[in-house]
Amino acid sequence: MKLKTKILIFTAAVLLSFVLFSLISSPTAVEMVKTGKRAGYQIISNIVG
Repeated sequence: MKLKTKILIFTAAVLLSFVLFSLISSPTAVEMVKTGKRAGYQIISNIVG
């Protein structure tokens, strides 16, 4: 295969993975990650419970 074809396939796979991940991930999980970032990546037990 040509190099351009390999790069095109790789780029399409990366973009597709990001799109599918964003569709699969729930808004709750995204909110927990944002809260964890704000708290300095410490374990937030009161949100999980």
